[in-house]
Amino acid sequence: MPTKTAVRDIDLIALDMDGTLLNSHHVTTPYTRAAVRRAIEAGKTVAIATGRCLSELAEHTALMPGLRYLMCESGACIHDARTGRDLRHEIITRPVAARVIEIVRSFDLLAQMFIENQSYMRCAPGASIAAYHAETFRGVFESGSLWREDLFEWFLAGSAEVSKFNLYLTCEEDRAQVRAALRGLGLMIVDTTGLGLELSSGTSTKGRALRQLCALLNIPAERVMVVGDSDNDVDMLQMAGLAVAMGNAVPGARAAADAITDDCDHDGVGHAIEHYLGV
Repeated sequence: MPTKTAVRDIDLIALDMDGTLLNSHHVTTPYTRAAVRRAIEAGKTVAIATGRCLSELAEHTALMPGLRYLMCESGACIHDARTGRDLRHEIITRPVAARVIEIVRSFDLLAQMFIENQSYMRCAPGASIAAYHAETFRGVFESGSLWREDLFEWFLAGSAEVSKFNLYLTCEEDRAQVRAALRGLGLMIVDTTGLGLELSSGTSTKGRALRQLCALLNIPAERVMVVGDSDNDVDMLQMAGLAVAMGNAVPGARAAADAITDDCDHDGVGHAIEHYLGV
């Protein structure tokens, strides 16, 4: 349970998804959904802050219909679910994206690209992805992605814009080599699940997206509660008036937090909302 005196002067709650709002089976529980619903009914703005693409969120947002703002792709996109419009969407320029593809295509890796709010996998449908330490996300990929083996060629032949790459590698040596080869392109490069690398524009972070959303809604940072568990949540936790780390959070997220709640498999988000908002 949370370990800090209850705070109720919160106008906006920003929730990470994987490892936070979602449990280890990548679903929300009825308990936590009910807490989110009560917060919305009490007039609070509840926003998602996730590394996922919009196409990977539909099944979750359908269960929480009051969620209006979705900060996707680790901050590259701010989407208004009520109007169906992006309020902001940063891209990786096509020359830089082409250079990324040139570098990574010689490695044994599983590539995911977020292109205009749709996730694409560079893989044959149904192919094994266990070697890339990504099998736990198969359900996420299958429900929210389009799979095509010619993804790189298809992208390079067109004019679409990409806002994020997720690269899943087989060994730490390859990840280190890819990371080193990508330096100097002006990208935000973050280690992620398993042996993954997340590539986005150099100015895309969850914290920056949250600051922009607060400015749009005229909500001061001190009236924001953030709940997260990972290193890519740290800048968001640092700016919040109330920063809550999950019981399963990594050390960096714990260090940035004001308080710790239960882990994602024991309704940590639901308990934090109840404790600090009194709903």
